[in-house]
Amino acid sequence: MRMRLMLDLMGEDHRTSDYLAGLPASYARRIVNNVLPPLFAFPHSRDEPEVWIGVLVVKGTAAEEKSYTEWFLGYLADTANWMAAKVESNGQVNSKPVRIFMANASEAARSVREKALEIGAFDKAENIVVI
Repeated sequence: MRMRLMLDLMGEDHRTSDYLAGLPASYARRIVNNVLPPLFAFPHSRDEPEVWIGVLVVKGTAAEEKSYTEWFLGYLADTANWMAAKVESNGQVNSKPVRIFMANASEAARSVREKALEIGAFDKAENIVVI
């Protein structure tokens, strides 16, 4: 599961013609290892809100302000409020978000479940808990 998320953050899905590169492997690994808790149950159903993982890059615009990153794990609908809160809580009044890289962690979990079923590791998707 963690490997699937790292590959998604890196943009390493070469199966399509619209391939776009993402984060470097070393940084994708740091995000997944530091943001994803050791045990995290992803939703089974496509009807449930999807969980996303990613990183926000914030640029300090004043000379004394430094650029920084913030890692994210949560619902896509919460992203705007989370970004605003992170920038505000840092205390750098002139900081502005400049980039965000995200991957759909729920879709990655479904992909891992489907592969497990495909190779016969489990008989039903409900028996697979992706952590």
